Order: sequence, then structure tokens, then C-alpha cells
Amino acid sequence: MFWEKLKFWQTKNYLMGAGSPSGSDADVSPLGIVQGHAYSILDTAEIDGVKLIQLRNPWGDETEWKGAWGDKSREWTQKRKNAIYQHMRARGYKATEIGVDDGIFWMSLTDFFLNYSTIYLCRFFDETWQEIDYYGSWSVAENTAGGSTNHNTCGNNP
Repeated sequence: MFWEKLKFWQTKNYLMGAGSPSGSDADVSPLGIVQGHAYSILDTAEIDGVKLIQLRNPWGDETEWKGAWGDKSREWTQKRKNAIYQHMRARGYKATEIGVDDGIFWMSLTDFFLNYSTIYLCRFFDETWQEIDYYGSWSVAENTAGGSTNHNTCGNNP
């Protein structure tokens, strides 16, 4: 069900992102995922029956996914690379080269579920939509204080 929603959001040009589980930006998993970090979701594709998500680490080439379907994995045969390049060109995207340390990588949907805990969506609307502003306050007395939910004290933040 999530895969179908992800493809729908992509066809509607949502901006999409994914957040890795909480941690310090200095914490990197053994497979190259920075903890407590947001990644851009760039594309989805299905190659040989495997559902793939293309992500980008906004830090660029500092670290990338090192697991299955990562840039240097054995899953990327020349036939599969050609299929994904054709997929990107058909969608009107610049075909980003697999194997380059540029912060862009593919991973399976299964590995995505194991390495990310949050998804972010943003949709741009045309001018026929109205903007609504909500005004609030940041107050301990009114119980509206908060902050990063990575810490148990976020509700006490003055």
C-alpha cells in the first residue's frame, strides 16, 4: 500500500523526504545512513520485480548507502543500469550515474523500511488555493512549548 501511495505522490509532484531514526548527525550506520538526518526522495522504480527508491543525502558525497542496490553493489548489472537510465530519461530526469560518489543512491523498499522512520511530504498548489495562517505561542505556562522530539524534555522547553 505504501508503494502505491509513494508512486501517487510522485506523479502529483510532491516534494518528498525521509528521516532516519534519531541520533546525532555524527552517527552513521554501518551501511552508510546518517542517523537523525533528512534525505530527499528523488524517484521510484521497479527493476526485475524489485521496488526501488532513489534517495539523496543533502551532504552530497560524504556518505551513501552501502547495502544492496547501493552504488557499488553487485545488484547493478549493466542491463539493470541501462534499464534505470532509460526509466530516468523517460520520466524527463537527468540520468544520474550509478557508482559516482554524489550522495545519490538507490535502495530497495524493504531496506527503506529498515533504515528510515519518517516520511515528509510537501505539495505545491497553484494560485487558486488560499493561504491560512495560524498564530500560536511558545509557552510552558500554556503547555505549548516543544522542540525536537528526539529528547524526553521537549515539552519542558521554555
